[in-house]
Amino acid sequence: MRDPLAAFVGCNRDEIALLRNATEANSYIANGIDLKPGDEVLMTDQEHPGGEHPWNLRAKRYGIVVKKVTLPKPVENPAQALNLFSDAITPRTRVMFFSHISTFSGVVLPAKELCALARRKGIISAVDGAHVPGMMRLNLHELGCDLYSSSPHKWLQAPKGSGFLYVRDEMIDRVWNTIATEGWDDVKLRAERFQRIGSSNVPALWGLRASIQLANDIGMDRIEHRQLATTRPWRRSHVVEVPLHRQRDHRAVPTDHPRRQQRRLAGLGRADQRNRTPRPLPARRPTRRRMPLTVLGRQQRTPRRHRPQRPEG
Repeated sequence: MRDPLAAFVGCNRDEIALLRNATEANSYIANGIDLKPGDEVLMTDQEHPGGEHPWNLRAKRYGIVVKKVTLPKPVENPAQALNLFSDAITPRTRVMFFSHISTFSGVVLPAKELCALARRKGIISAVDGAHVPGMMRLNLHELGCDLYSSSPHKWLQAPKGSGFLYVRDEMIDRVWNTIATEGWDDVKLRAERFQRIGSSNVPALWGLRASIQLANDIGMDRIEHRQLATTRPWRRSHVVEVPLHRQRDHRAVPTDHPRRQQRRLAGLGRADQRNRTPRPLPARRPTRRRMPLTVLGRQQRTPRRHRPQRPEG
């Protein structure tokens, strides 16, 4: 099961552990790294609870320090984000943890440059990539991170319960198991020892394999291009704050419009073809709901759960 996933995300099979989701993988990371009281973990103020709270638990229980970088809204360019992290590093910083794509704003952080900064400073780089597979191309070896977590059930449309943890080969022996069973200390297993949790959901893993095959058949270059093309008119209309990354714009679009107008999102492609820019929608309290933008070819109708409900009577 690990071979097609490793090829899809650009790493070796012995660096991959098949888990349930990014939250579980992030807990493995926070629990598995040796840290002393007073050691600092540096993250952004836009982390998902499943990425932030494993470190908060470690801080409350063992006395490490969680520090946060405040990301501007929008982030103007990669250098701005890089400088914010660089300025926040202290002699006690041991881990840099950040989301590759923020779950709150959709900003794509310059992950490769941030990981290189961490490497130069002797800091462990851990990346929450829950929204990346299926949204944009990913090559973990090129990225240069030490650890990477993800949830392919999101944009790759794999079954829930098919997450993964990547641990760079040189880091594997430095990470402790969170769950222990036979083989937990067998160094020959490499990253496989992190996925030894007893019985696993094998049908979900077969579904992950099928999702990878589908993405490969379509082509990740084509999918990534589609993300940009679909979100471009919304960026022009200023419906949402757009944290521009000059090389890779954001893909995940947080919605801030009322439910009754969500159907308009499904018509973006047609509006764009007519060279019409959708009108800005009234400002409403932002939600964490995200609209799937990975559909290729003909635009589809809005899923039933997103359609407005007719009043009874």
